Amino acid sequence: MALYREASAQQGKPFPQEIPIRRELFVAKDRNTALRTCMPYLERKYQTYVSWGQSGALPQEDTLDLPVDELRDQRFIIGSLDDCVEQLHLYHQHLGANHFLLRVQWAGMPQKVGIGSDHSRR
Repeated sequence: MALYREASAQQGKPFPQEIPIRRELFVAKDRNTALRTCMPYLERKYQTYVSWGQSGALPQEDTLDLPVDELRDQRFIIGSLDDCVEQLHLYHQHLGANHFLLRVQWAGMPQKVGIGSDHSRR
């Protein structure tokens, strides 16, 4: 974000008021339940992205071809409701993100498992 702010200033462009961020999100009664429930779907999704060559479209220092635990910590918001709210606050505090685009269901995930299911209300 510092690089983006610097580049905007160098180009004489105002820094935007809307700072969007896109993340995968899954809420359950606790973090372990959330991880156990959603990670098989997310792991399959990101393995597919790698097989399509999507890592090649990212900056050199970024890749999707990482162990799922590393991807999880960089790209996903997973846990209890309190865990997820805390993670959203961190994105706001550290990056200034104020507009969140959240993916809450993925290919192969049954509708009953997605957000709004019994998993997120426990």
